Amino acid sequence: MLVVKVELWPGGDADRARELCRMAIWNNGGDADHGDYGVVIPKSTSHGARSPGVWRAGTVRRFARRSARVGVWDLLRSALNNALGRRQTFAGTAELPDAAARIAKSIMQ
Repeated sequence: MLVVKVELWPGGDADRARELCRMAIWNNGGDADHGDYGVVIPKSTSHGARSPGVWRAGTVRRFARRSARVGVWDLLRSALNNALGRRQTFAGTAELPDAAARIAKSIMQ
């Protein structure tokens, strides 16, 4: 099972990290080449949920397990798309290479 945890680091300070939400992706069948996965995004008490429960859920079917072209980020994207459905997206570009490199280094320590 994969568990994705989203944290807010105020001012980039890991010592003040606050968890915002989680999601889980688990193997739900398939074969050696293609996997089926379940997806759940629980209600987040940090955003006003009064009790635990499911906020969104979905599935990923026939994900190419052995493909050299797709990986865990592709599985995560498929899981989010299938659990959240059609939502507004925002275009962007990689215009901050220096900042991106610095931040990537800081979160991997």
